[in-house]
Amino acid sequence: MIFKNKTKLKLGILLFFASTTAANAQYNTDYKIDQYLDEQTIESNVDIGKDEVITVGTIISNDGIQKHKDILLTRLDKEGNVIWNVKYGRSKIDEVGNGITLSWDEKHVIVVGSFHKDPDLPEEEIKERFALVMKVRIADGTVVWNTLHGESDNDNQAFLVKRGSKLEDPTYVIVGRSDGDEEQSYERMYAFKIKESGDEIWSKRYYLPYNFPISAIHPTSMVENKDGKFLVAGTRHEVNRPTHLFTIGFRASDGAVTEDLFHYPINDIYHVSTVDIDRHPEGKGYALSFTANDLKGDCVEANDLDKDIDRIGVMRLNEDRKVLWTNVYWEKEATNHNGLSIRFYKDELHVCVNINRKKRYNTAGLLRVKEGNGGFIYCNTYHVPEFLTDYGPTGNHMIRSNDDKAYYIKSIYGKWGFAMTKTDVVGKSICDKETELKYCKIKADLKEEKCEAKEYGRYVFKDIPVKEVEVGIDPCEEGHGLAPESDDQGSIGALPLNQAVIYPSPVSENQEIINLKFITDMDETLGNVAIYNSMGQLMANYDLTFITGENKFEFDAKQFPTGLYMVTITTQDEILDRVKFIKN
Repeated sequence: MIFKNKTKLKLGILLFFASTTAANAQYNTDYKIDQYLDEQTIESNVDIGKDEVITVGTIISNDGIQKHKDILLTRLDKEGNVIWNVKYGRSKIDEVGNGITLSWDEKHVIVVGSFHKDPDLPEEEIKERFALVMKVRIADGTVVWNTLHGESDNDNQAFLVKRGSKLEDPTYVIVGRSDGDEEQSYERMYAFKIKESGDEIWSKRYYLPYNFPISAIHPTSMVENKDGKFLVAGTRHEVNRPTHLFTIGFRASDGAVTEDLFHYPINDIYHVSTVDIDRHPEGKGYALSFTANDLKGDCVEANDLDKDIDRIGVMRLNEDRKVLWTNVYWEKEATNHNGLSIRFYKDELHVCVNINRKKRYNTAGLLRVKEGNGGFIYCNTYHVPEFLTDYGPTGNHMIRSNDDKAYYIKSIYGKWGFAMTKTDVVGKSICDKETELKYCKIKADLKEEKCEAKEYGRYVFKDIPVKEVEVGIDPCEEGHGLAPESDDQGSIGALPLNQAVIYPSPVSENQEIINLKFITDMDETLGNVAIYNSMGQLMANYDLTFITGENKFEFDAKQFPTGLYMVTITTQDEILDRVKFIKN
């Protein structure tokens, strides 16, 4: 059954939201939303016209029985005032919001994410999850319909949504990932197309292996190419191998592959993450931004503050997706960087970035480089409130306004809310600071692989009730309260062979040590423990020797900002286990 027009918002709630916002409020503002999550939200903002924006996120709700995740939509007017905030979900269900786009009639937004029935189940144990799609009315946030897509007993997630080709009737194309066949790939790219009514037209799976099975795939950006075709970019991680950029194209009419899989091994970079793609407005190729993890080689100077810092990556491709140039950028005094979103503008490329300074705080920014050769022009970074000097906003997503005169840059404060910065078309804002970045050219190779789309299972429908949440708004300089701290160090009992446990989890701010424990039957075996954040970025990497029996290791908890982390334990031949922990 399709859920239609259920639970309209009350006028009193709309008035309450309006009355809590100062009359002179403007962008470059922090929106306090308790338990707001930095999930793998990828394309989280949409310009709905008249200088208004709707942004999608995820929030932790607690009904007194069980914590669960709900989708949260926030509509902002042209001055940054909150018009409405609505959360969507129900008890004992996890609903996560990942992507958003404007409907063809421009009176609604289409939101995509995931739907999962057991919030207490660890991520690595989830065996059944559905891709969720909702159509929401812009005027008041009411749900028109929502649908679930994918096969039962499969893990299906939706990340990206675009309006279908202009050559067809109103449709929407959605891309995510799903389970795979372990003999070919542990994960597959998953795409489907729906009508304006939410009915599914087609759905496909795309196996993207090269030499080894894919242990993780993250389609993170999609652009309409030409003649009713779409090009998807993201990262693909082969088992026990580096993580590479990839691009692949398919036809909107039936999902057939039109541009075969290209993946791009980059010299001196072991892992990449947070990939975004934009198409040249005149069709003269593409540009990709990404995060370069574990940079080595000639780009690392002897006097660099931290030789293993993550850097901002930019790659320029021609019309045939061949590499023209690739650069990495970094601030000398910073410890980590992320490249998050990219846009062509005249003869420049503009990149939404996140910079972490001395492992103390994050700040979002906009980097400008020359489109022809990647030469640095300048980088503006934006406000970090004094009360957040140990945290700061993590840059998340950037869109350009429909009239090409402004950028909206969203930054997330883990569990506290988000900030929205509005700049002019070259990144100038009322609270920016010019920042000097170094840059270096690196070499990227191109590898091609034939790819075939295979039919996927049919979708199902389910209802999701709508609830309202009251969300306040505070200016940048006002403080917020921290979550309660805990001294509980946790404990574990006997473990099965090759099954790991990490504790404590969650890790509180005042805890210094994270413990990892697992049992193996291997004697003096070389292994590795890698720790990734929720965006797939490598945060720590340890080469270790595993012994027969109990293996116990301790890691410095202070090096990890607030968020969700995946710990992967491997040998040279296999993955032993994956476990997760949360840092509060």
